[in-house]
Amino acid sequence: MITVNPSGVRLSPDPTRVIAKPFLAHTTSLIDQGQRLEQVADRLLDLTSVEIEATLGFLREKFRARHRQLETVWERHLEIVTGFVPRLASISDRNLRLLLGATFTQEYAIEGAALTNPSAIPTEDGQFLLSLRAIGEGHISSIEFREGSVSADGEVTVTPPGPYARAGLRSEISHDRPSFASKLAEMEADDEIAEMVLELLPDPFTSMDVIGAVAQVA
Repeated sequence: MITVNPSGVRLSPDPTRVIAKPFLAHTTSLIDQGQRLEQVADRLLDLTSVEIEATLGFLREKFRARHRQLETVWERHLEIVTGFVPRLASISDRNLRLLLGATFTQEYAIEGAALTNPSAIPTEDGQFLLSLRAIGEGHISSIEFREGSVSADGEVTVTPPGPYARAGLRSEISHDRPSFASKLAEMEADDEIAEMVLELLPDPFTSMDVIGAVAQVA
């Protein structure tokens, strides 16, 4: 028989923990999505330098304390949007670039609904790594990680999370264009539009290249 004793550790959701994620105005098609993003960008491009600087100052003041390297995040989100609106890539004014990136950024409460399913694995003597299922707004699940330790007398301690939450970064997968074209033919999906998109793609290509090519075809 195994004796189980409560550790006394309580893991509770914190609805104030947020991440900054891209806001891409999702629609029923990539074409519609690109058009909506372009309409939003056009409104920002009409702003004066004074308006841009004032708005950017307000956003920095409001959100900097909740996110690490906030401006780097804005720049990254602008790069994602340029896949839908390629002309934004040529903008050199840093303040305008940051404001565009900020506009296409949203906060998401990763623990807004619940924090569940703790699972631990040992890492070193007395140390462990804990994974958790964080359920956020819209009941979208994320995986969080915490560190902890167990003392010689069995006392369990879980290290509190840091002040900033951040989503993991995905690396783009490159695809071989001829192989991809062969697979489309095998699936009988090599129609006229697919051929037009393929002609615009480099070799190898990424998903962002596809988004850009679709936007050009549209």
